[in-house]
Amino acid sequence: MTARLIDLLCGRHRSFILDTRLWPADCPINGTFGAYLDCRDCDNARIPGHLFDDAEKAAVHEAGHAVMYVAAGADVEYAVLNPGQRDSGQVRFSGSLSRDEFLTGTWGGVAATLHWADRMLMLDDAAVVDLVVCGYGDLQFALDHVSDFGGRDADRAYEQVGRHWDAVECVADALLAAGRLSGSEIAGLAGIGVPA
Repeated sequence: MTARLIDLLCGRHRSFILDTRLWPADCPINGTFGAYLDCRDCDNARIPGHLFDDAEKAAVHEAGHAVMYVAAGADVEYAVLNPGQRDSGQVRFSGSLSRDEFLTGTWGGVAATLHWADRMLMLDDAAVVDLVVCGYGDLQFALDHVSDFGGRDADRAYEQVGRHWDAVECVADALLAAGRLSGSEIAGLAGIGVPA
C-alpha cells in the first residue's frame, strides 16, 4: 500500500493544512524532497517520493505559476518541466510586481494543482496534504521575499487560478507535450498580453 503523507502528520499540522491549504512553518522538511518531516509530534518517516513523480501534475503546477505571472504583467522567460529531478519544473520571470501579484504567481502552482485535482474529483483530505507539500519550495520562496505570506494570499491565488483556468489548462497541456515553453508561447496560449 502506498504511504499517504496525511497519516504521518500530527493532528495540529493536519488541521492547519486542511484549514489553510498552506504548509505549516513549524513543520519544516529537512533535506531534499523525499526527506523527512522535522516535527517532534509528527511521524518523522520519509515523505513518500511518489508525490513528486507525476508529469501531468507538474505541468499543471508550472502552468499555474506561468499564467499567474503573465496575467500580472511579469516578463516570463520560460517554463520548463524537469522530469526525474528534485524540482519537477521551473518558471523564470522578471519584472516589478506588487506584493499581491508576486504572491499570487508564487502560490499559483499549488493553487492550480488543487483546482485540477478538484476538477478531476481527486481532492480528498489526503490529496490536499499531498499537493500542498509539493509546494513547500514555493512557500519557502514566498517567505524569503514576503514575511507575512498567509491564508488570504493563498485564497487570492486560488481565486485567480479559477478565473484563468482555461488558460492554465491550455498552457499545462502544451508544456506537458513540449517540456519547455517560451514566455511568448505561454502568453499566446493563455491569450494574455498579445494582440487579438
